[in-house]
Amino acid sequence: MPANEKQARRTPMTKPQVAEYINVSIRHITRLCQERRIPYFLLGGSSARFDPDEIDEWLLAQPRREAIVAPAPGVHVITRPLKVKTVTVGPKAKTEVTKRDGAK
Repeated sequence: MPANEKQARRTPMTKPQVAEYINVSIRHITRLCQERRIPYFLLGGSSARFDPDEIDEWLLAQPRREAIVAPAPGVHVITRPLKVKTVTVGPKAKTEVTKRDGAK
């Protein structure tokens, strides 16, 4: 990283800047501050500011989420629970599967 860019990054960031940097809403940043889950300091007693280097370290310390992988072609994924009803008539059982809206 060039010296000018590194010096510019040392400038404390505001909530909107951090929100854009880590791709979340400003409200989420506010919630993280209230829960003391993100490093910040107060400027003038009330304005939250964030050290870019601390934010980078904080991001690296967060647990990684698994990526959602699309199913293989031909694999059916059930997105809503189905109703399953087993009816016994005589010696054989019949299983009926319907969707939530009642369609078979």
